[in-house]
Amino acid sequence: AISSVGEGQFSTRVSKRTYKAPAQVEKVDLVSISCIQPALWVFWLAPSSERPIQNYDIEYRSLNRSTHWNRVFPNPTSTSATIENLQSGHTYQVRVRAVSDVGSGQWRSATSQRTYRGKNSLVVCIYSGRVSYNSERDNMHTHIIIKI
Repeated sequence: AISSVGEGQFSTRVSKRTYKAPAQVEKVDLVSISCIQPALWVFWLAPSSERPIQNYDIEYRSLNRSTHWNRVFPNPTSTSATIENLQSGHTYQVRVRAVSDVGSGQWRSATSQRTYRGKNSLVVCIYSGRVSYNSERDNMHTHIIIKI
C-alpha cells in the first residue's frame, strides 16, 4: 500500500477454498411400522457433498394436529431413522436435510404417511430370538422371519 508516509510492505497472500453446503438428500420415503406403538421408518439416499456429511436433521409434523415441526433426536449419521411414539391414524409429513461442517443442505420432504396397520405398512416385532417382518405394499405381501 502507498500512503503519504511512503510505500509499505507487501502482505502475505492468503487463499482459502470455499465449500458449499450439501445438496438436497435424494428420494425420501416413509413406511408406517408398528409392533406396540405406531412409528414411521424414514429412509433416503445420501446427497452429493464436497465435505463429509456429519449427520442428518429430521423433522416431522402431524397434518391432523399441527403445523409445528418437531425435531428428531439424536441426529442420525446413517440414511435411515425411526420416528416413534406417534398417534395411530394420524397423517405425518417428514423432512430431511444433510449437515456438514460447512452448513446444512435444503430440506427434502417425503410424501405424507398415515400411521396404521394395513396397506403400505411394515410390522416389525422381535420375539423369541427372531425378527418378524411383514410388509404389504403396492399389492405385494412379504413375510420374512430372521433368526438372530
